[in-house]
Amino acid sequence: MKTKQYTIENKSVDDSEREITFIVSTEDVDRDKDILKVDGWITKDFMKNPVFLLFHNTGQFPIGRFNKIWADGKKLMGKATFADLGTNPNADIAFELYKQGIMNAVSVSFVPDKDFVEENKYGGLTFSKQTLMEISGVPVPANPKALAVIKEFGKDKNIEDFYLDNVETSTAEPDEAKTELDEAKDDEDVIERLKEIFVVSEEVKITDKLKNILKR
Repeated sequence: MKTKQYTIENKSVDDSEREITFIVSTEDVDRDKDILKVDGWITKDFMKNPVFLLFHNTGQFPIGRFNKIWADGKKLMGKATFADLGTNPNADIAFELYKQGIMNAVSVSFVPDKDFVEENKYGGLTFSKQTLMEISGVPVPANPKALAVIKEFGKDKNIEDFYLDNVETSTAEPDEAKTELDEAKDDEDVIERLKEIFVVSEEVKITDKLKNILKR
């Protein structure tokens, strides 16, 4: 199963009904240089239990449900209704954060049909048929350069493992580093923050592989 994050470009909020319309996916080239064809989305199974999760956490109660999923040109749209006020504190917080524009991203999990995947001219993959499994609210979309760096060392590694493997000494804590990367505004900002995180003093020693990535 794969996941993709999308920042909300346009949304409508119905405060009285606690409904928000999201752009769930687009056909734009994403951070991994992949493209997901909108007409390739299979949503039938998802709509049998269209829960709206938070942070992809299946161990917690959902914050709402999607009443409708539809294609609008090259965008996959979704209308979500949040749980009634007072039902789930996380739903109340998430709804207010979305309404205020503090949270602006959703993340989709999907299973691609391997017979409908091909390489594209951008260096990534084009998915022409994929099954929607889950949609989650997330605070920030994945950071392109931060993801690229971590993927070089294994996409399943967390930031702490990444540190232990590539940094002999450092004054920065893993959680602080992740926050720094998440708050970066653009690719150049990511690189500058990475350099500050991993080269905090002359005593810090990093692998040649990481040095080459930071020079990009």
